[in-house]
Amino acid sequence: VAFVLTTVAATYLLYLGATYALQDAMIFPVPGGVGVDQLDSAAREVGAETFHVTAEDGVRLYGWHRDAGQGRAVLYFHGNGETVAGNVGLQRVLHQAGWDFVAIAYRGYPGSEGSPDEEGLARDGRALWAYATETLGLSPDRIVLHGRSLGGGVATRLATETNPRGMVLESTFYSLVEMARGRTYFLPVDTLLRHRFESFRYAPRAGVPVLQVHSRDDGLIPVDHARRLHQRFAEAEYVEVDQFTHGHALPVTSPEVNQAYLAFLERMVPRG
Repeated sequence: VAFVLTTVAATYLLYLGATYALQDAMIFPVPGGVGVDQLDSAAREVGAETFHVTAEDGVRLYGWHRDAGQGRAVLYFHGNGETVAGNVGLQRVLHQAGWDFVAIAYRGYPGSEGSPDEEGLARDGRALWAYATETLGLSPDRIVLHGRSLGGGVATRLATETNPRGMVLESTFYSLVEMARGRTYFLPVDTLLRHRFESFRYAPRAGVPVLQVHSRDDGLIPVDHARRLHQRFAEAEYVEVDQFTHGHALPVTSPEVNQAYLAFLERMVPRG
């Protein structure tokens, strides 16, 4: 019995150590095999301009800007397994509606230097905001943040530090700690997790109108996350649909979300 207990304890400790050591790779599964040349080529195909911006800690980041000529922009924060070129469908929707699309690749992601972590992504968000307001000269009241999945955590935190006109959260979580706890209930995730992305703590201080969209059939981030996060905002609209997975870009694939999304953007910053 003692041998069995010792073996089980040793196995558990090894599992704890491996989980702690590998959490960066699990939280930030950076797409491999994507070079800057490929990203530049994709940008040319859709008519986007590429740019570089330096975060406050000196990390050089790669980005896209697709100009619609209306002086209003959506700053887009992508999911954890995506590239800056991964949402061409959304860019098309925004461009046709008269919205600039401005996005960066997080540190460590294709095109950008460094390696990702929670604080680093917060710096990346600030760098994109500075680029939009200072380099592009966009007025804060003509900017809407859009965070998808992990990007929702980045956008929600940025909203507490800046003054955009509004924010869209797509298929995002209440907190990464809650996500991990739901999947690995037998591990002390509160102690293990270095990157917490506790959006619920930032939500009450966001201070902007919010649109949340989520699918009941999202198998990665349960819809309960969106419902609970919704209660934390002072001012938020909420659209819930079904028959779409986490991999679907809801403003592109769901007619109901597309309508709500474009209507929200137009209320935030009317065309003209």
